[in-house]
Amino acid sequence: MADNVDVIEKLWEAFSAGDMDKAAARFTPDGKVVFPETLPWGGTHEGPEGVSDAMLLLRGSFDEFTAKPEMILGADDDHVAVIARVNAKAKGGRFEGTICWLYKLREGKIARAEAFPDTARIREVLGKA
Repeated sequence: MADNVDVIEKLWEAFSAGDMDKAAARFTPDGKVVFPETLPWGGTHEGPEGVSDAMLLLRGSFDEFTAKPEMILGADDDHVAVIARVNAKAKGGRFEGTICWLYKLREGKIARAEAFPDTARIREVLGKA
C-alpha cells in the first residue's frame, strides 16, 4: 500500500510542476482518467496520451490553477484516495474548493483515476452555468 501512495504522490508532484507527460507516465497503457461529463474536459480519457490531454484541458480551462493534496489515503492494496484543495480563476470568478480523487492501481501504475468535484461551481466560474 505504501508503494501505491508513493505512486500517487509522484503523480501529484508532476502535475503540480506542469509536467503532464511525467504525470501520464504513472498510468498503465490502458489507464483511464474520468471526469464528470458536465465539465468541458469531462468524460473518460484513455491511455497516457488521453490522460495527458485531459490534464492539459483541465489546466488550460483556467487563467490560474493550483491543486494540492491535503490527504492521501491508502485504502487497500489496490486503491488510494486523495482529498485535494483547488484554487482556480477563470472569467466567471474564482473556484476554491475540495476535490476527491479515487485511484485504482495495478502493478505499481494507475489503472483508473476518477475525480469528484463540485461541477456546478466549476461551470459557474468557467461561465458555462
